[in-house]
Parts: sequence; C-alpha cells; structure tokens
Amino acid sequence: SKYSVGGIAIMDLGNTVNQPGDLDLIVTGFNYTPYMAIISVMNTDGAYLVIDDYELSGTDIMAGSSLSVSLTFENIGNDDASDISVSLSTESDYISIQDGSDYISYLATGSSTTVGPFTFNISSDAPFGHQFSLDFSFGTADDIWSSNIDLTIGELVESFESSDFSYLPW
Repeated sequence: SKYSVGGIAIMDLGNTVNQPGDLDLIVTGFNYTPYMAIISVMNTDGAYLVIDDYELSGTDIMAGSSLSVSLTFENIGNDDASDISVSLSTESDYISIQDGSDYISYLATGSSTTVGPFTFNISSDAPFGHQFSLDFSFGTADDIWSSNIDLTIGELVESFESSDFSYLPW
C-alpha cells in the first residue's frame, strides 16, 4: 500500500514478483471511481506458454450435450518450446472427458498455435446452473503450466423481451 506525491507512487513489491502469476492493482482516490487492473508477472527465462484464446463448439451448454473446445496457445517467453503435451481434466461429477489430450511439437517465441478439439460430455443429470471448470495442464520436460476455463450449465444469454418464459427450464 502506497500513496502518491504529485501523481507518482513507487512501490516495492518484494518477493511477490519472483513467481509468475497475476497481481491485482487497485488505485483509489477521494471522490473517484477505483481503477482496477491485473498485472501479469512473467519469468523472463525460458519458454512460457499461456492460453491466449479458446473456442467452444457451441453456445448451448446444456445437460446431456456433447461439446468440444479448441485452445490457442502463445509462447510469451524468451525461448522456443518443443514436445509440449496438453491434457484436460475436471473435478465435476457431471462432466466426462472423451478426448482429453493433444500435443504441440514446436512453438517458437512470440508464436501461437491452436490445439484440440478436446471433447467432453455433460451428464443428462447435471443441474441447471451447475458451475464447472475445464482444467488444462500443459508443458515440456522442463516446465509445466496450468490454466482453466470456467463454464456454467444453462442459458448463456437469457432474453426477457417476450412475455413467454416457457423455454426457460425454471
């Protein structure tokens, strides 16, 4: 925690920046709306892979459906990466993984590639509104990273423009 003098604040972050991850930055002022941002802390040595984007095969995440997800990886490190294994898992009892692994042979620094599709089924017993996480682990012989995608079973977009709500499962 610091305060600014003339609009400049110098903050010693100590050991918090020794591990890659995210830091929350919140700037407040009297009678001002707080400014909130996430600062990514990265290791400058070696390859560092992140999930840059993902694409679901459909927008209807409903009980009984089968979906797939494709991931776009980016190497933001300063070394190339090779022999990268990617695996999908989940802790949800309502989700079963059908195709949960893929492989990237080579990813140069500053480059990106798309892998997948990773397929999964949603149980027909899954309750509406159930939240679950698709957990991805990816890495080389030297480094392992992880990321997740949080999803919810049910309508992604609800429209209340009509007086008929019979299509909603409440």
